[in-house]
Amino acid sequence: MADQRIKKLVLGLYEKTTNGELAWKKTPEERVYSLAFSRHSIQIAMQWEFYRDVQERYEAYTLSILDDNGELIEVVGPADFEETDFPGPPYQVFKEIYESARRYGKGMNEAVDIILRELFFNNPY
Repeated sequence: MADQRIKKLVLGLYEKTTNGELAWKKTPEERVYSLAFSRHSIQIAMQWEFYRDVQERYEAYTLSILDDNGELIEVVGPADFEETDFPGPPYQVFKEIYESARRYGKGMNEAVDIILRELFFNNPY
């Protein structure tokens, strides 16, 4: 299980990301988004994985902490946490961080604002 500081980190990322307070960036890697700090960075990633017994895939999420050289320090995923560690199931928390980071990193808010302006002929919506 993850230590208390990692739990606090994930919870803080969840709250601030879903509230639109963090500036996630796309990375050259597909389905990976990054958040830079003064000497470290965090990446949230989604990979497709397969269940062992059936030929069905699922989304697996990981959160990585990297040093200022881009070297991996730690990686955690939903399985590293208890169901009671967050406001919802760990899998859902990681998924929401990823989805919010993806939207921000791809410029979804800006795209919707531009489309709304054009749709409503430059009138505020």
